[in-house]
Formats: sequence, structure tokens, C-alpha cells
Amino acid sequence: MRTPVDVPVVVSGFDHLALTVTSADKAVAFYTLALGMRASKLGEGEWAVSFGEKKIWLLEAKGGHMPRARCRVPGSAELCLITPAPMESVVGHLVASGVEIEAGPTRREGANGPVTGVCVRDPDGNLVQIVSYDSL
Repeated sequence: MRTPVDVPVVVSGFDHLALTVTSADKAVAFYTLALGMRASKLGEGEWAVSFGEKKIWLLEAKGGHMPRARCRVPGSAELCLITPAPMESVVGHLVASGVEIEAGPTRREGANGPVTGVCVRDPDGNLVQIVSYDSL
């Protein structure tokens, strides 16, 4: 087995990820209105939303560019997004936006330590966790 030092490719981050969606319009509305992301058109029927330097491509299950994921299934992803906002503000905004909070706020382990967050679903049923390292 090779050690990480021997591997010629070193991953330092990610550029974007792609979500398979049923309706790009509904997904764009959710991610922009409920989560404050910016939308941009990629091509015919293809949109992306971005935050900071990261981008989520919203690709409709039918059609789109190639190559694509082998099994394109809307609602099969789980995302964990970090916010600097206090969790009380996040909850208040989500409720005011008509987004149902499925779980939380709860404390759990994040990639870099303990987080407090809530779980919601996007229009396709993907689980979206919104967490803060500064809460509680």
C-alpha cells in the first residue's frame, strides 16, 4: 500500500459538487431564498448556486452535459454547510422562509470539531445540514 507521501496527486479542496435535481428552478429558489446563495446559469437547463468560493451545480436528471454520474437520482445527497450566523438566526430565517426543520438544533461532530446545527430538506429531499462551529 502506498503512503500519502508517495501519491503524486494531492487534493487540497473541491471546486464544485453536482446535485441531480428534478427541477432546477425549484432548487435555485430554495438555495437562493432559504440559504442566501447566488445563482448563475451554466447552460440550457443547468444552473449553479454558489457561496464563498464554492459552487453547487444543479443538474436536472434528464439531459445535461456529459459525462455525468452513473446513477443520477434526485434526493440522494447529504450536504453539511457551515454558517457563521448564530443558530437562533438561522432557525428564525428558515421558519420565516417556510422551510421545515426536520431535526435540531442539535450538537454533533463536524469535520473540524463539535458543531450545532439543523437539518432541512431541499425540494428534492436531499438532506441539508446547516451548522455553526460557534453556537452553544
